[in-house]
Amino acid sequence: MPESKLPPPRYRIVERKGRLIVTDTWAGGRPPQPGAVLGARDAPRSTGRAKGHIDLLVMIACRGAFDAAGRPILSTHAYYDERGPRDIMLGARGARRLRRALAGAAAVIGIMLLLVWAVPDLVIPAFILFGLGLSGANAVARAHITRWLDRLEAENTA
Repeated sequence: MPESKLPPPRYRIVERKGRLIVTDTWAGGRPPQPGAVLGARDAPRSTGRAKGHIDLLVMIACRGAFDAAGRPILSTHAYYDERGPRDIMLGARGARRLRRALAGAAAVIGIMLLLVWAVPDLVIPAFILFGLGLSGANAVARAHITRWLDRLEAENTA
């Protein structure tokens, strides 16, 4: 049986002083290949333009990552997601739900900033209340956010 010759790998990984250094060997002449971004956990990612219209808020939240089918990939973190880190591929319905949630959060923050700007005497009490709220909010909010992300993931895989 003839021996098949594999092409050289695209990335070369070397350890130096306890750090991993990744070198793209195709950068010298070959055009970049669309497809996986280095470091993807669950699905191949590309940072190219998605198929169809994706809202700007969703693109920012997903950091411009798309799977091979052009769906945005939402990466979560353990700070706010009890099951994180994980990647959630969003369909059209999931992207709309995420956009609505982000727009609602931005509206609440905007209203709070507008109130603090409109009534300067509220600046100090607002910061005190904000700090007190954040001290215990993460423990309560993580469970709610994880359930919301679970529903978002379930409706996009079904």
